[in-house]
Amino acid sequence: MLIKLLVVVPAISRWNMTLTIFIFPYARQEGLGAIYKKYCGVRELLLATVLTGAAAGIVLGVYGALLMLMGGLSACLVGKRVSRELGGLTGDIYGLINELSEVLLLLAAYPLLSKM
Repeated sequence: MLIKLLVVVPAISRWNMTLTIFIFPYARQEGLGAIYKKYCGVRELLLATVLTGAAAGIVLGVYGALLMLMGGLSACLVGKRVSRELGGLTGDIYGLINELSEVLLLLAAYPLLSKM
């Protein structure tokens, strides 16, 4: 189970970045994150969601879907809070969302490991 989590959780955390890039405005005119915002549309979000959801579902089943839901909600909460403070997100915030998502998802999955 640990190996499965170590494969799926990073994928979900990257999907969380795609989700927040799509939803929230970019805080600056320039910056390394601006290119991601420029090219992240509905098609990219749908593709990322389908691929990540399929991988999470195949590897972890229902738990994969739950982890995606928890990750997406936590990423959106962080994105909303930071966007309110800064007027949008930056590349550094995208990285924060990625790292924070991984930690939170691994902590959320800990009870699964203790049952195995």
